[in-house]
Amino acid sequence: MDNPSLRFNKHTYTFYNWKIRRYFGRVKIYTYGFALFTVGSALTSLGTNPLEVIIFRGVQGVGAALVFTNSIAIATDSAPRNQLGLFLGINQIAFRAGALLGLTLSGLILSFLDWRALFYINIPIGIFGTIWAHRSLKETALLDTDRHIDWGVSLFFLASCSA
Repeated sequence: MDNPSLRFNKHTYTFYNWKIRRYFGRVKIYTYGFALFTVGSALTSLGTNPLEVIIFRGVQGVGAALVFTNSIAIATDSAPRNQLGLFLGINQIAFRAGALLGLTLSGLILSFLDWRALFYINIPIGIFGTIWAHRSLKETALLDTDRHIDWGVSLFFLASCSA
């Protein structure tokens, strides 16, 4: 589907993700993304009506997007130039393997347990990922902390683009 509004919102999100990463650091945003994904999973498992589940899945999706986009940037920053292809390949294989394993496990889980168990399983994985990222990853990119982000204008711009 080629909806101009969705395409514009995707590019706007990508732009702000890039600006925020340069200000706060890729590793910090990656770690917060893991934490947000975990919180979204926990809240989704507690959802009592469809609207709550949709909203909490949105929270989970934003966290997953922060992890996915920043993992590529962290791998690019950390890899020696002659091994960049190897680093990115391993990164993509891990995501693809996780997607395949997730689909397979979700089918098995739904065969025996309630749908909420699909989100319960993400909680320990997310906690582990958040702690691992916080302890293990070091920021290698140059931060642009001299600049000020005008959050009010930014939120207004995003809201007007999404309307």
